[in-house]
Amino acid sequence: MAAPVTVYGPAISPAVARVAACLLEKGRAIQIQQVDMSKESRANCRYICDQYTDRGKSDPSGKKEDGAVGRAAVEQWIED
Repeated sequence: MAAPVTVYGPAISPAVARVAACLLEKGRAIQIQQVDMSKESRANCRYICDQYTDRGKSDPSGKKEDGAVGRAAVEQWIED
């Protein structure tokens, strides 16, 4: 079993929740480390989507081969 992914930020932050949801969708365990880095969540989601393209739903996976339409769908999901 893989080590949990550390998510940095306040546990009640919507940004941390966004990253945690993305990781859980990809089947990864998480560990939250309390720091104020919540503005990095969108970049983290993009990284997770690119890193774990073989896991979870295909729509939010952000596969580069899906082209502009696929990436736009990911951006829309991340920005909500």
